[in-house]
Amino acid sequence: MTTATVVKKLSMATVGAMFIALGILNPGQAKAATIGSDSFGYKATDDIHFTFEDISTTGTSVLAGTDDTLSSANIGFDFHFYGINYNNVSFTANGLLTFAGTNVLFTNKNLTTTAPLGNHPSIAVLWDDWKFSSSGNSAVYYQTLGQTGNRRFITQWNAALGYPTSPSPVTFQSVLFEGSNDILLSYLDVDAGNNKSFGGNATVGIRDIDGQLNGRNLQWSFDSPVIKDSQSIRFSYYSPVIKDSQSSRVPEPASLVGLLALAACSTSSSLLKRQHQINT
Repeated sequence: MTTATVVKKLSMATVGAMFIALGILNPGQAKAATIGSDSFGYKATDDIHFTFEDISTTGTSVLAGTDDTLSSANIGFDFHFYGINYNNVSFTANGLLTFAGTNVLFTNKNLTTTAPLGNHPSIAVLWDDWKFSSSGNSAVYYQTLGQTGNRRFITQWNAALGYPTSPSPVTFQSVLFEGSNDILLSYLDVDAGNNKSFGGNATVGIRDIDGQLNGRNLQWSFDSPVIKDSQSIRFSYYSPVIKDSQSSRVPEPASLVGLLALAACSTSSSLLKRQHQINT
């Protein structure tokens, strides 16, 4: 192999590595969706493993046999949401969590354009018009699990039925994490057998007070059947990172050429030195 060939291959490899580092090439990139961030810094992704911790036999049962009703619970730890700590949360039969107030409205809203009833900070887990049977384990369950510093508060809508009726019940849950303050939404079975299936009439997302005005909202879906069985979506807050303006600059083409020339010269010099040693 000639020196020129070696240098050419090295240069091509160097270019490829640099482009990957710069994010121009991203081989094997996941197909899952990631959205955000919103104006506060929340992002959401379903590029995670499905997780569903069933609490229908261990959690506190509420709202059985009801429609358009609500309950409240102590979270068991401080949960930081849009810059405020909350230790209590309200939840409705309709798949909605709210902080510092309640909202029993059965009509879901577009979080990007409309303030829900009460204009409270909210987590729309699968906000639609649901109800619960008075028999079996059809109810909302809640439970705090884990050890101090690593606890999680789970709310589970178990065997919920669409109002006025739906062929099949749906089951889904939300998890609030202590410490990370992440929000996990998990959908075990969201096929209701009608137009409510897979979030077709629901809102999924988060918002703060006046979120439709200040950009503090991150909506995954609205009246769109895009939620899947055995799917988890995680909402996480990412604080802004201030980078040095010089160190974070992407090299201009001239800089790239210079780097490539430097690599080529270095390699050529090494090869010539080795050839000289062999000849002598």
